[in-house]
Parts: sequence; C-alpha cells; structure tokens
Amino acid sequence: MHGLTHPQLETIVLVRRQAERSSLKQKLSPEQKELMEKTKDFWAVVTGSVSGRSVRAVYNHLRRLCSPDHRKGVWTADEDDNLRAAIANVGAQWEQVGAEVGRIAGDCKDRWRKVLEPKSKGDLLTGTWTAQEEELLAELVKDHGTNWMVIAQKMGTRSSTQIKDK
Repeated sequence: MHGLTHPQLETIVLVRRQAERSSLKQKLSPEQKELMEKTKDFWAVVTGSVSGRSVRAVYNHLRRLCSPDHRKGVWTADEDDNLRAAIANVGAQWEQVGAEVGRIAGDCKDRWRKVLEPKSKGDLLTGTWTAQEEELLAELVKDHGTNWMVIAQKMGTRSSTQIKDK
C-alpha cells in the first residue's frame, strides 16, 4: 500500500495514535520516528483513495487488520469467562480489557454490551415477541429512531441486538 512494507504499515497504524497521545515518541526507534514524520498525511491519502469512507472507518479497518490481537470468529465460553474477569478487574477500560482477553477493544465492548451484560441481569426474554412488545417497540422507534441501545434500556426485556434484528 503506497509503497509501504507490512511492518511499516503496522507502525503507522498501531503506533501513531499512541505516539501522539503519550511520551511514546521517546521509545520509538529512529527508523520509526522517520517513518512517522514522512507519513503525516498518510490517512488523508489513504482515505482519499477509498470513496465513501471516513478517516475513522479506514483507520479502524486497518487497525483491525494489523492488530496482533486480530482474533476473529465465534467467541468461546473461555473467552466469555475471560471477558467477565477482565471487566471485573479493570471495568469498562476497553483497551485494557482487550489486551487481557486477546481481542480488539471494540470487539470486547460489543460482546459485553450486546451479549453478555444483558444476560448477567437475568431479565431478558428470548423467543417469540408478544403483541405488547411489538407495540411498545413501534412507539419507542417513533420516539427514539434507531437508537437501539436507548430502546433496549427503555424496554428492559430485550437486548439491543434482538431489537435491531426485529
């Protein structure tokens, strides 16, 4: 991509954000510092060549591809247990949780909020929707649009994923 090697792309994607946020610049090698300096306009160039995508969308896609925690696929019961334990240890610090679990932070946040957290409350329904639930859903969509998390909180009986899929 743009004449960059894979390790150079990883440096740009994984190190730049951290380097700009902290004192990590002192920890970069001279080669990494030079690469970071040469590629300041990298995101604008890349995003310009991918029509219809924001800089954030392109960054997140490349970060996911280059991440050493690039674990995809079905979550195992052990990973769910590790996620629960990590959240118990550090709370909703998703970058730390992701590092402990071995998944990208966004995946951990989504798994927790959409699958595991509601189940820990023990009050979610599954299966066929009642007529009352469907009426309530229609009213809430009129009031809140497609903000599924808000609607799920207001309903209290279904997860945001169930609501979105309905």
